[in-house]
Amino acid sequence: MKFDRAHLHAGQQPFGILDPRTLSFALNGEQRNRGIDLNVFGAPAEGLRVLAGLTLLDGRLARTEAGRYDGRVAPGAPAAQISLGGEVDMPAWLLRDLTLTGRMIHTSAQFYDQANTQRLPDWARLDLGIR
Repeated sequence: MKFDRAHLHAGQQPFGILDPRTLSFALNGEQRNRGIDLNVFGAPAEGLRVLAGLTLLDGRLARTEAGRYDGRVAPGAPAAQISLGGEVDMPAWLLRDLTLTGRMIHTSAQFYDQANTQRLPDWARLDLGIR
């Protein structure tokens, strides 16, 4: 199957698949993404900055060879991701020019293969920093 950008619509992209018979990797289908991505940011008080985001995604395979994987969840496409981050500037009398930073990210489980037989568990990460 040959792909050109002319037939792809918003939310679609070519998808590469490893052929289990030939063990060759090639563009062989489409990944159709539908969902919502929300972000908010601001400075609710002087010296305090926050950033939060939520992504809800339904990534599905389509137009795969012989329809073998059509409708399956696209590998590496988690259904949800949440992030929350912030920075706080320390007062000059305490520690001049010092900012504390933090960010939390949570990503839901996702499939590792196009057949949806191998699954990666959900995960979360906490980053803390000083600058």
